[in-house]
Amino acid sequence: MAGYHQDMYRYAAWLSRDPAIAQDVVQEALLRAWKSLDKLREARKIIDASGRDIRLEIDGGVKVDNIREIKEAGADTFVAGSAVFGAASDSDPNTYDSVIKAFRAELAKAGS
Repeated sequence: MAGYHQDMYRYAAWLSRDPAIAQDVVQEALLRAWKSLDKLREARKIIDASGRDIRLEIDGGVKVDNIREIKEAGADTFVAGSAVFGAASDSDPNTYDSVIKAFRAELAKAGS
């Protein structure tokens, strides 16, 4: 997630026109994201401890550049509607297949 810091900061600075506010906004956003992953890890621990076969689904915000981190935090089912259908490109006639292939490649890199 830290890799997004500079892009997020530039965007927040552009919106707010205030470097201090931009830094606060970025820090808050990154903190919320980390807390969400912590909640996901905790949910996975509870599920695993139960001994039941329960799927842990994430619906929203799943993208090619974060799906590996989400899987490593414990999710095993992903909903990525806008990441797939919003990726249409006239230059790639196989856009949806290309995006799904990129998702699968990232998932293959994930540790357990």
